[in-house]
Amino acid sequence: MLIRFCLVAAVWLCCAAQASEPLKLNQLQWIGSHNSYKQALPEGVVGYLQQQGQDTSSLQYQHLTLRQQLDLGLRHLELDVLADPQGGMYLKPAAEQWLGKSLLSAAYKAKLQQPGFKAFHIPDMDFASHCPLFQDCLGQLVEWSKQHKNHLPVVILLNVKESGVAGGIKPRILTAEDYAQLDQEIRAVLPEEKLLTPDFVRKPGLTLQQTVLTHGWPSVASSRGRFIFLFDGQPEQLELYRQQHPSLAGRVMFGNYPPASAEAAMVLQNQPVQQFETIATLVKQGYIVRTRSDEFHPTAYSISRRDTALQSAAQIISTDFYPQAPQQTPDGKAVQFPDQSLWRCHPQLTNSHCVVSE
Repeated sequence: MLIRFCLVAAVWLCCAAQASEPLKLNQLQWIGSHNSYKQALPEGVVGYLQQQGQDTSSLQYQHLTLRQQLDLGLRHLELDVLADPQGGMYLKPAAEQWLGKSLLSAAYKAKLQQPGFKAFHIPDMDFASHCPLFQDCLGQLVEWSKQHKNHLPVVILLNVKESGVAGGIKPRILTAEDYAQLDQEIRAVLPEEKLLTPDFVRKPGLTLQQTVLTHGWPSVASSRGRFIFLFDGQPEQLELYRQQHPSLAGRVMFGNYPPASAEAAMVLQNQPVQQFETIATLVKQGYIVRTRSDEFHPTAYSISRRDTALQSAAQIISTDFYPQAPQQTPDGKAVQFPDQSLWRCHPQLTNSHCVVSE
C-alpha cells in the first residue's frame, strides 16, 4: 500500500510540475496576413499595364485595415518599408503620367511629403496603402494594443524595398545609418514595454541562437501586449543590420539569419510543401519558423499548399485569404485552424489540454 501511495504521489508531483511550466512563445501558432497594409491597385493601372502586355494577376489583392485584421484575430502582419529621409520622394508616381490624371489625394500627398520611411508595395504602380507613412502604421498598432492590453504577442514581418519599376523612381539603398534610423522610428512610437526584442530573449553570456536552443523562448505571459519585429532581409541587408550588433544586441528586430548564425532565432521557410521536413526539424530544435500558405493569384490557387502549411510545424503561417479577407479562395475555405481559430497552442509542442486565450 505504501509503495502504491508513493507511486501515485510521484505521478501527481510530476504532472503538477508539468502543468505549472509556463507556456512559451514558440509553443504558439499564429495565422497572419501578407503585405498587410496593401490596398487595391489604383483605378486604371491594371488596364494600362495589361495593354502593355504585363500580367498584374499577382498584384490584384487587398486587405482590411491593420486594426480590422487585428480585431479578427490575426497576430501576424507584414509591412514593407522604403527609405525617404527627406520626404517627398514618392510624390509623383509614374502611373499618374501613364493615365494622365492625379491618383493621390491631398491627404495622401501630405503623408508622402513627410520625412521618414514609407510603407507601400511597389513605387510608381502599386502604392495604395492603409498607412503610407510607416510611423502611422506603427501608431495604429500601438493604439490597438492600448485598447487590448493583454493581447497575445503580434509578429510583424518587415521587408525593406530597394527596387522599383523600369524607368521609375529608384528607391534608396539603405546604409547602416538608415537601419539605425529604422530602429529609431520603431522605438519612437512603440515604447520598450510594447516590444519583444533580441535583448529581451538573450541570456547573459550566450548568443541569441544558443539562448533559444538551450533555454528556450520567453513565456507567453511575459510576451503579452508586445510586438515582435522580424526582418525578412536579403543577405547583404541582414549583414548590414547585424554589423556592430553581435547577436543583434541593441537591435529592435530579429532577422532571417541562417540557423547556424549567432543571430538566428526566427527562420523563414516559405515553401511548406518542399520544406515540410526542414520546418519540423527547425521547430524541434527550438526556432520559431514562419511559412506561407499561398502566393496570391486569382485562379492558380494551391489547396495542397494551404493544407500542408496548416499541417506543418511552422508557428507562423502567412496568407492573403484569412476569414473575411476581401479576396476568397476558389473553394471558399479561408485559411484558419480546424477549430476556425487564428491562433492556438502548438499541437506538436503542447499537450491536448493546452488552451491559450486572448
